[in-house]
Amino acid sequence: MQQLQQSRACFLATLILFFITIPVYAAPPVNLYTFGDSYASGVGAMQYIPETDINNINQCHRAETAYGPLLARRLGLSPEKNFHFPACGGAKTENIYNIGQWNEKPQILGVPAIPRGQRGIATLSIGGNDLGFAPVITHCITSLETISGAPADLSNLNDVIDCQDATPTDDPGSIFLQQIETNLERVTYSVAENVEVIQKYLNRRGGKVELFIIGYPELFNDRVEVCGNGAIELEPGLYFDALLSQGERKYFNEVAVRLNKRLYKVANNFKNVHYIDVNRYFEGHRMCDPDPYINPITLMPSSNTAHPNEIGHRVMYKVISRHISHYLYQRTPLSVFQRPLTLR
Repeated sequence: MQQLQQSRACFLATLILFFITIPVYAAPPVNLYTFGDSYASGVGAMQYIPETDINNINQCHRAETAYGPLLARRLGLSPEKNFHFPACGGAKTENIYNIGQWNEKPQILGVPAIPRGQRGIATLSIGGNDLGFAPVITHCITSLETISGAPADLSNLNDVIDCQDATPTDDPGSIFLQQIETNLERVTYSVAENVEVIQKYLNRRGGKVELFIIGYPELFNDRVEVCGNGAIELEPGLYFDALLSQGERKYFNEVAVRLNKRLYKVANNFKNVHYIDVNRYFEGHRMCDPDPYINPITLMPSSNTAHPNEIGHRVMYKVISRHISHYLYQRTPLSVFQRPLTLR
């Protein structure tokens, strides 16, 4: 009996020592990098870092409520040491490695490499500006060509030609839409170049980066015939519902889906690169829905138009955080990605 008690005591002591000395979810030091455009910098979330919100000097519009800073705080990282936030509103693929914005360096040249033996997490949101998406939406709102050739009558929208169906004869500005089709073919190669540069640059000192390419949300509810939630702001406080037809809204959503498929393809062609789909988490909360996570389109000068609002950026943070936590700790079951988000 005494021998049995001694054996039990020895086993318990060994078990306690094991749990004290071996952290179950220990991970090497992490460095976080947020590259990309306005969806990464936080345009639309409004709480901008002051030095990135100065007219004609720096309008990168980096927000403390964008997913990068939120994730850095969750991981206990600091901007001075291991969180790097070069994302800038308006960025194209060329701004990642070739051309700077607002007197800043190209994004990859403004950050340090990952130190030897450490891991890096990088996110990349890019491609939307390469398509020329924003000027096309503005054009489709402001040009109302009609089937009859008569001046547009907003009480008879059946007479208005859908922007994506207009020919250069109907609408000389329809060349913008032709450019979108051309740019969709190019974006796969441009984003792939970004991935190669980010991996090579960040890993050059012996660290290891895991890169997450972030998809884009579809902007509109395109199932309703007339947008019923004032999706267009004509002037402060004055909203109009019907300047984008159902067909036009479907077209813009299809462009977002096609872009996302190309981003997914790029991610699948590289090791240590992943694609994160945020689109489905905006379902029921797009423009024209009662509770949108997207800021309304405005014809006044504003960078916030058609970007996630603060709740939308928080949704993106929650989705991205789930995936990155799964990578870092390997303890988040994949089934959790199917659960509804809580926005606390």
